[in-house]
Amino acid sequence: MIRPIVIGFMCAALIGCQVSTAPTSVSQFDRHHGVGMLRAPWNGQYTLYRLPSDPKGQRTVIQTARLRKNDPLGFRQREAGPVAVAGELEVPLPDGRYQWIMQADKGQTNWLATTGLVALIGVVAAGILYTVLVVSVNESLKNWH
Repeated sequence: MIRPIVIGFMCAALIGCQVSTAPTSVSQFDRHHGVGMLRAPWNGQYTLYRLPSDPKGQRTVIQTARLRKNDPLGFRQREAGPVAVAGELEVPLPDGRYQWIMQADKGQTNWLATTGLVALIGVVAAGILYTVLVVSVNESLKNWH
């Protein structure tokens, strides 16, 4: 009974939860979203797009950059105007709407999600063990009388 639970814990801890490789918006700049910097959440390809003023229009690729986790990323105000930042790269931006999209590299483990999964498995396992124990004690008490 305990062996499958231990194996489940070990598998979850060893495999971990992998980071999604789906393109994800990580930063935006326009008149509603001011300049702001962050750290690249994962190793991967980051693409700067100029967004169309018409929602049905096509976005335009302005720049791509390979970043490592924790490299600087976002938008910064310089004397000459706003710039998009990716690592050491700075791209001057004319008026418009811009967005950084991340596509994380495969094979990166999200340890926060993994910890949450292991904790969830632990809670479920404890609940199952408690239920089995209660049923077992009740059966023993019935048989004792």
